[in-house]
Amino acid sequence: MVALGFVGAFLPVMPTTIFLILAAWCFSRSSPRFEKWLLEHPVFGPTLVQWRKYGAVPKRVKWIACAGMVFGYGAFFYFARPTPIIGGVVAVFFIACAAYVVTRPSRRRVVGLVTLFGLTVFGKQMARLPVPLRYVGVSYRT
Repeated sequence: MVALGFVGAFLPVMPTTIFLILAAWCFSRSSPRFEKWLLEHPVFGPTLVQWRKYGAVPKRVKWIACAGMVFGYGAFFYFARPTPIIGGVVAVFFIACAAYVVTRPSRRRVVGLVTLFGLTVFGKQMARLPVPLRYVGVSYRT
């Protein structure tokens, strides 16, 4: 699953996220070491953690997913030349998938104060935070 996810990161016709979500789920039941590695991965980890904890999909990923669905449907329609009924069924399927992706929350904000290395974490200044904290929507003020 992880290999398919990594291949999907580089090929436009292959999904990435679903394979990585599935791999994280499988690792959670079989290998805590590999699950930890996947969840702490610098590129894929933050998105997987957001999905696992909050069911959240970043806005950028939503745009990419919807664009991929439009491209996929266009390629299907152009190359397969489906009948109107089959084309309509596939269109409804893609629209339902896109609606599901778009209706997921974009991110979950942490409420409250947290002390991190002597800094109070709160507010909305996320640009200066370490990368893992930016994804959970916290910031710091000195």
